[in-house]
Amino acid sequence: MSLFQKIIYLIFLITISFEFENRKLTEIENLEIENIFDSMISSPSNPLNIILQTSNISDKEKLCPLCKKTIVEIRETIIKKYGYEGALKFFISLCNLGLDADVCESAIRGYGPTFFNSLSKLIINENKFCSTINLCPSSEKKINVDEYARNLLKSKPDKKKEKIQNKNTIKMLQLTDVHFDLYYKENASAYCTKLLCCRDPPTPHAKILSGKYGFPGKCDTNKNLFESFLDYSYNLKPDFIIWTGDNAPHDVWLGSQEHVYNSTIILKDMIDMKYKGEIPVYPILGNHEKYPNDEFGENESELLEKMADIYKSYLSDEAYETFKKYGYYTMMHKNTNLRIIALNCLYCDTFNFNLLVNQKGAKNQFKWLEETLLLAEKNNEYVYILDHIPLNANFYLTECAKRMIALLDRFDYIVRGYFGGHTHIDDINPVKNYFEPHNVININYVAPSFTPYPRVLPSFRLYLIDDETYLVKDYEQYRLNLTKANIEKVANWELSHYGSKIFNVSNLSEMTKMTQRKVDGEFIIKRFGDSEVGYSKVNNKNDIKEAQCSIDSVNFSDWMKCAHPTLDINYNHIFTLLNTMSGEWKEDDS
Repeated sequence: MSLFQKIIYLIFLITISFEFENRKLTEIENLEIENIFDSMISSPSNPLNIILQTSNISDKEKLCPLCKKTIVEIRETIIKKYGYEGALKFFISLCNLGLDADVCESAIRGYGPTFFNSLSKLIINENKFCSTINLCPSSEKKINVDEYARNLLKSKPDKKKEKIQNKNTIKMLQLTDVHFDLYYKENASAYCTKLLCCRDPPTPHAKILSGKYGFPGKCDTNKNLFESFLDYSYNLKPDFIIWTGDNAPHDVWLGSQEHVYNSTIILKDMIDMKYKGEIPVYPILGNHEKYPNDEFGENESELLEKMADIYKSYLSDEAYETFKKYGYYTMMHKNTNLRIIALNCLYCDTFNFNLLVNQKGAKNQFKWLEETLLLAEKNNEYVYILDHIPLNANFYLTECAKRMIALLDRFDYIVRGYFGGHTHIDDINPVKNYFEPHNVININYVAPSFTPYPRVLPSFRLYLIDDETYLVKDYEQYRLNLTKANIEKVANWELSHYGSKIFNVSNLSEMTKMTQRKVDGEFIIKRFGDSEVGYSKVNNKNDIKEAQCSIDSVNFSDWMKCAHPTLDINYNHIFTLLNTMSGEWKEDDS
């Protein structure tokens, strides 16, 4: 077998056998599965071979029965004993080439069931699989996103955003991607072969150890670092806080849902101890609020009820009840006409393998969002939307992003900001008219992470907002030089830059001009943080191109066409594949 053929074989082996295991079918004994598969794909008359080699894939009349025959043949010949457990061990052995055995064992087994179960539902059914890859007509009625946008925009009023009044300014603090590590240790190994370091005693030859406030590498936030932030940020006198998700550490091989809860509880207690309820706090879920990360299914009542209880003191009664059921909510910012809409990113998380076969939760959230925006429009309210994952990030499904852009286009005159994190870098993403992509109508503000993981400086952001229009005037980006703080044993947070300066505008309402910013070396340094061991030393053509594409692209598919137009060696192609497998939304998810 060629490598490509082996990959095909492995995928079918995993998914078909997982379905066998679920159905508890009797094993078919004494079959040489690999030999059968090998002979199948090497035979000129075999349907799979014809499909792979044909040049006219639009001839569905010819290819559809061949595709179905192939799936049936594979399904009937692959046996359980070569299946699921063996496939897991194979991937674990691959993982072991780069990471510790305990990391690989737990991580692969954590994600394996959801992924293989979802994939098996696509592949085990010849009708579903062959229609998914467009070789057969589908009996499922798909929801065309362009048609959705066209119908939505018919009712768009001819109104424009007001201009900034430049009178009074209110301050909104954004805290994102804290990734609090309960087990961080000072003077531990700062470099290791696990996904997360700064926990284990140093080896005899270790030269670099973790410090009092952390380490700009594969290490997450510790208590000293977070307390120093609270002391410093409190003196900046913010009027309210948006807390945009990802509270648990990157220890995916050791984690548990209880571990996630504990990280969130400790952070909230520390925030409350400092601020004493003086200002509103608006939290949302990140993809790390679920364990295993990202894998959010249909029945997550235990998770949502627990997280709602943790955040209850921040929420109105109505917001609490909605959060408890769905993980999203809306509430009015006290004594203003500003409405906060807090979304659940897990419904559009590309790495949530449940979405390969069921987008019901995403559809319900978008229906609720549209209804909430219509209510805000009726009541003459302004809106801030909080959503952990940026619209053009690899973790945000393009089908979701297109719908969000359509909604932001329809309600552009009342939506005053769209705020997120997730990527751990300082960024903006443009929001453009759905059918006129040259016209920028809003900005998806992406704040850098508080955690120094994977090699950045701890950061938080303070937005300066016009108190009449709620338009963002500017933002102040604060960072901590960890190397200096660890040496001096004192955390001196510093103002790194203003958003207006990095994007060469007088204020951040000049959105079209912001997105015309051409990326250079200075921008790269500001984007990642000027860290001695971080990305500031990386300033090659690829970094500049990816950063430029981030400013130019409205969704991940567009970003990939811009940044990686050819099939190069880049892990983002995995997300392209997952987007393709997830496909268009259907009217009725099974």
